[in-house]
Amino acid sequence: MMRKGTIIQIKGLGIPVQSPTDRNLEGYEVRWSSDPEVSADAPAHVLIGHEALTRFIELAVDRRFLIADLMTVTPVTVADNSNSLSRAQSEAAGINPDNWNTVRMAMVISGNGPRGAVMDEIEWVGSRDEFNEGAPLAEAYAHAKHRQIKLPSIHKHTESGHIMRAAHFFGEFRRQLKPSLRAAEMMARVLEQNLCSLDLTDINGDKAHHYLMEIQRAFIQRREHAQIELAENGMVDWPAMAEALTEANDAPTPSRPSRGQSFH
Repeated sequence: MMRKGTIIQIKGLGIPVQSPTDRNLEGYEVRWSSDPEVSADAPAHVLIGHEALTRFIELAVDRRFLIADLMTVTPVTVADNSNSLSRAQSEAAGINPDNWNTVRMAMVISGNGPRGAVMDEIEWVGSRDEFNEGAPLAEAYAHAKHRQIKLPSIHKHTESGHIMRAAHFFGEFRRQLKPSLRAAEMMARVLEQNLCSLDLTDINGDKAHHYLMEIQRAFIQRREHAQIELAENGMVDWPAMAEALTEANDAPTPSRPSRGQSFH
């Protein structure tokens, strides 16, 4: 038996592919073919049904790429018990091989510039061959030279644990100094933990309404404090932060309960 599905191609991202993992029951993680940590022959992830396609576009695609001219939807056929196609099968169905051959790299360049310490962010896009030859680092050092950054350090997104730890350290320290900020975030975390462990099988309407009101109040407070933090750190006008603040408001309202965003 066969069934119909869809492969979505997005210029700049590639196609969703399945990367092996032992961290879930499915045995794979959906990632983009432009991810340098993904195999160049990773099987394409096939979205089964219009609802899965719509949900994927609305929730899993970065807003910068939600442009009709960048997206191509290709109908495919897969076995009834499958939701993937090999690279060869995908290319035979009309999927552009450039999706696997193009990769993206995010880098942070730190050092001392003419006016003091700086940290610049850049995105590199190129072929896998260029990536393997070190083109991203070459571009990063060229950027540092242009910006007159002395003794630059290049931090890649694939090796960003120390940068993320440093950001987490600063965030936690600021929360220590601001009890209201810490309280807002802790309340949201506690409610999240309680909700995850709550048995909803026989919950009554009044109790459900009470929980929803508490969750709403906690999320509003956390959001307000997050906006204050961005303003105090001069990050309100940073595109990535502006997107994060508005993306949730623009997200679709689910029409019925979902078993989770598996995109299968």
